[in-house]
Amino acid sequence: MTSLPKPSPVLLEHAQALTDVVAAIIAEQGPLAFESYMQLCLYHHQYGYYRSRNLPMGKGGDFITAPEISPYFAQCLAKQCSQVMERLGHGSVCEFGAGSGRMAADMLCYWQQHDKLPEHYFILEPCQNLREHQEKHLRDRCPELITDEAPLVQWIDTLPKLFLGLSSPMKC
Repeated sequence: MTSLPKPSPVLLEHAQALTDVVAAIIAEQGPLAFESYMQLCLYHHQYGYYRSRNLPMGKGGDFITAPEISPYFAQCLAKQCSQVMERLGHGSVCEFGAGSGRMAADMLCYWQQHDKLPEHYFILEPCQNLREHQEKHLRDRCPELITDEAPLVQWIDTLPKLFLGLSSPMKC
């Protein structure tokens, strides 16, 4: 059995700083709800996991998701979304936390090839560093769809009202 790699001293220091922040909040306010705890761990303005400029994504990262392995997952999802949008006569898509932007690019390429682009493709991404990474990936993969003149892809901070009027718990 292999063991997990040892975190670097910088990562250990970062983890300890976040632990100190969480402990201080608990000392001041009492127990934290799980949602609040995860919000701090993932999106704290200085120590949150997704705030790191060196976030390891993909095969060399901390974890890997289906869209990073191959385009098939995104293509299947895009096909299903196309069927729903066709039945409705219109439609927009909202992806929560687009990671590297690979799934968005794979879906947009699929729709473009089949002439079935949605009205909008929203990416609910609260972290600026990830938005920048996603935009670069999308501009590299499908530059004709990522324009300032007709923004098909839009990054948002909260869920639009057209998506059931819900607000997003994601904050960065």
